Amino acid sequence: MTDPDLTLADVYRMLELVAFLLAVLVFQNGGTVGTVVGGGAAFLLAFDALLRFAERIGE
Repeated sequence: MTDPDLTLADVYRMLELVAFLLAVLVFQNGGTVGTVVGGGAAFLLAFDALLRFAERIGE
């Protein structure tokens, strides 16, 4: 990978972290709807991270 590729990967990770933190914030403050939306978003982000981790191990 070249340096720009690494930079783009870092930006993607940062956006993923921000999305996860927003999901946690909604989960904490949103009542029932916030629990469903925030919990679902956190689950999807964790599942996506797990899949990408498995792909890297497989390379």
